[in-house]
Amino acid sequence: MHVHCLASLFLHRPCCQQPGRRNRSVELCIQVMITTETIQLVQLGARANLVCQLTGLEKTIVKRLYRQLHGHPSPPGQMPYTDTWYLENPSRMLQAALVWRLYRRLKESERSAARVLIAVFESYTYMVIEPLLNFTRVAFVPHLITMKLWSERRCESCGTAYVSPVDESLETCPGCRRYYRLHRGG
Repeated sequence: MHVHCLASLFLHRPCCQQPGRRNRSVELCIQVMITTETIQLVQLGARANLVCQLTGLEKTIVKRLYRQLHGHPSPPGQMPYTDTWYLENPSRMLQAALVWRLYRRLKESERSAARVLIAVFESYTYMVIEPLLNFTRVAFVPHLITMKLWSERRCESCGTAYVSPVDESLETCPGCRRYYRLHRGG
């Protein structure tokens, strides 16, 4: 394997996307990139179903890899299908807003969907003292926007962009609502 190929995994531009690379190494580079992303996704706690969606690998391969890395099978279950869990806690909504802003910024890069979510999750967990969202919850935030269940808004009080359900009538972000509730006693 080419050293250039391995280095390109960390530079976020795989050798298969670089001009002038030979076709026979392209397939190998793609396989290495997908395998690396799969391992990272599993290590970050992504369930087998989500890993399959993001990488295109077969479920049996991902489940076997999950068992090898964690010593137990991937937990069963699908992606969440409702936003109720986020809405129960203003801190979760604040962190979901951060995740959305990170995702929006990183999705414009030439990275794969898996690489974008890995970068979003790692950035999110680095920036937040007490992360409340696991990898699955982080991955679901962009889906809520794509499915048009949530939209991005601008807070009338502080001007910060935040996300909220499309049918919500409040015009302040969860942070301002929390601040006003704590400092004004209501």
